Amino acid sequence: MLSADLDCSTIKGTITQRILAHIIDVTIIVGLAIPFWFLISLVLPDFLNFTATGSFAFIIYILYLSILEGTRFTTIGKKIFGLYVLSLDLKPISLRQAFIRNVVRVADSFFLYLPILSKDGR
Repeated sequence: MLSADLDCSTIKGTITQRILAHIIDVTIIVGLAIPFWFLISLVLPDFLNFTATGSFAFIIYILYLSILEGTRFTTIGKKIFGLYVLSLDLKPISLRQAFIRNVVRVADSFFLYLPILSKDGR
């Protein structure tokens, strides 16, 4: 469990720590998705394979982050850098809060990639 007197600057971490922690977590998620991609690629045509793999990777991403943040208050990547996910009152977040946090994170990032998908790039 976390200490009652937390140092917020340590928990928040630097931008470099947060980026590296996310890269570690995404690497783990990709590693979890590769076996699924391989099995699906044997059965489905390419266009369905891409959709199925993307959907599965999305589900693993949400579950990995939500379960670890909601039960351990950190992910493997965050733990390496001593980062924790806390609510505004500096208490560990619940599983429900972690799930909502990560679904919203994915929804927000969708809008960052939207210009790539449009014909005129806007």
